[in-house]
Amino acid sequence: MSSTKNSSNASTERLTTMSANEVQASITPTDATQELLKSDSKDRQLYKFAKAFQKQDYYDRNHLKANVSYYASYLFSCGSIGLSIAYLDTHLLSDIPFDYVRYSIIIGILLLVEFIKHTSLHTGFKSYFVYDTKPVFTSFLFVGTAALSLYLCINGTSELNRQSYIPPQVTDFVTHYDTKITALEQKNQTIFNRNKWKGKLNAHSEAGKAYAANEALITDFKAKAEQERQKMYDTALTEYDTKHRKKSIIRQFVGYFVEASILFCVLYYLVFCYYSQLEHTLRLNEKYSLTLPNFITNSSPPLSVATAEHASPIGFNANEGNSIKIDANIKNDKSNMYFENLDAKDLKALAASYKRDLNAYRYKLDNGKGTATNNKNKIAYFEERLEKIYTLQKQMGKH
Repeated sequence: MSSTKNSSNASTERLTTMSANEVQASITPTDATQELLKSDSKDRQLYKFAKAFQKQDYYDRNHLKANVSYYASYLFSCGSIGLSIAYLDTHLLSDIPFDYVRYSIIIGILLLVEFIKHTSLHTGFKSYFVYDTKPVFTSFLFVGTAALSLYLCINGTSELNRQSYIPPQVTDFVTHYDTKITALEQKNQTIFNRNKWKGKLNAHSEAGKAYAANEALITDFKAKAEQERQKMYDTALTEYDTKHRKKSIIRQFVGYFVEASILFCVLYYLVFCYYSQLEHTLRLNEKYSLTLPNFITNSSPPLSVATAEHASPIGFNANEGNSIKIDANIKNDKSNMYFENLDAKDLKALAASYKRDLNAYRYKLDNGKGTATNNKNKIAYFEERLEKIYTLQKQMGKH
């Protein structure tokens, strides 16, 4: 009895010395594994939120749409080919007797047109924005193939509209008189079969008079049925023409939409590629600074034998303002001696480099990247340098 009392007193003393958390833990012990899983789950959820709302660059924001546009352009080209087949099959190559030969030629022609259209647009875009040249030939090539593709597509939809026009016929309509006419004809046939004599029916007999009366009703019903059938036909033909006209307009719209979508999708993808690499150049600008290229300094080894230790880092320096450090060589803006020492090829390469940097800072200014004052100063800097180079290029062209 005494031992029981002592153990009870010990338990009471232990509980009074425990903190509230210890008491709660002893009542409902915490599972460390559950706490860890709960913490990990929360971290994963917060990571998803942070990733969903973090600021993304141009490539990450638009690469999915650009890829969709890229594949959609070829899908729309297939649609254009499908709509154009009917026109070539009906008007240009209908004399070829074998179907597989005729359709092989048609599809080959249309694939060639689409290939030239896509390739000329890519080449022209690259020539104008990358090489700073006017793509005259590729522009004419693209305009010609695009116009031909549009012509074939629209005329193909017109041919499909013509082939799908199957109006109702007058004989397709049944009036309520037709049933009466059929019943009277069957009745007269029965009267004739029962009362004929040597293949004839006595017109003065009762059967003959009934037969004649039925014939008169049949004639009257046929006239009324023909009038009613014509009205039904006119109404149905009007409705059919209205529906067919709407479908024809939709087909024409689809033709224009397909051709416009090809151009839009290809241009969207090209613009995406151009601005993605432009933003990539701006990002490298924050990490690297280019030294003067070999073709300008003439003091470093030629490009053809350049080694790793002579290689220049990639990018351009945002603080210096251009992709090549030329300020050390152009200390006096009153003289163009630095540019005059370059030949036409070097001037063209330098102008292309300046133009890329100029477009980069215009992009930064338009999209709120960096400080507006710094961007404007850099834009003015590159415009001034390009003006000097263009002046020298004009002077070289006169000699």
